[in-house]
Amino acid sequence: MAPWAGVCARGDLAIVLVRHGRTAWNHERRFLGRTDLALDDTGLGEVTRLAAHIPAGTFDALYTSPLTRARQTAQVLAPPVPVVDDALRELDLGAIEGLDHGAARAQHAAFFRAFDDDPTDAIPPGAPESLAMCRDRVLVALRAISDTHGSARIVGIVSHQLAIAGAMCSIAGSPLSHWRDFGLPNGTISVLSWNGSTFAVEAVGWSPILPGPSPARV
Repeated sequence: MAPWAGVCARGDLAIVLVRHGRTAWNHERRFLGRTDLALDDTGLGEVTRLAAHIPAGTFDALYTSPLTRARQTAQVLAPPVPVVDDALRELDLGAIEGLDHGAARAQHAAFFRAFDDDPTDAIPPGAPESLAMCRDRVLVALRAISDTHGSARIVGIVSHQLAIAGAMCSIAGSPLSHWRDFGLPNGTISVLSWNGSTFAVEAVGWSPILPGPSPARV
């Protein structure tokens, strides 16, 4: 059973958070924030298979980050027609973007020491915001989207790794240093509920197409 079914059954709003499919930089383990890459062939296949397990018309509304990889994912999941929301974009990683993990840590060791210790207020070199600032704008967007839709409905939101994980940390009551607990593989889903006043985490890392355990429930 899809992890949002129980949310609707009890009369709450289900918010299905989808991480976009794979890009070439995801495959090469390069840092990817605002750089506007399209899905690669594997990424397009991921989201096409995901959409095949979500019946057409499941979503009462569908929102997406403006970045191409998210918009492509949303288009595969449509209908309905995706609404672009700039607040759902990924954290800008500044000078780190495009670097592989080894090169990034070698060239920007001070930033990674700070980020690994506590990512809350660590700002990537050359970037305009911290993970906390990214989290805050995503939470504002989630609240605005939720207030727009009634109960017992399903809203799809296509976004990015840090944008989703940061928001889910706060909703779960966890510090941002635990963001990896809410990280998503490309083309997978987490689910929130909204009862009109409070968000709750319902599932993390669900996929009907990837091998592995059942969706994590919180």
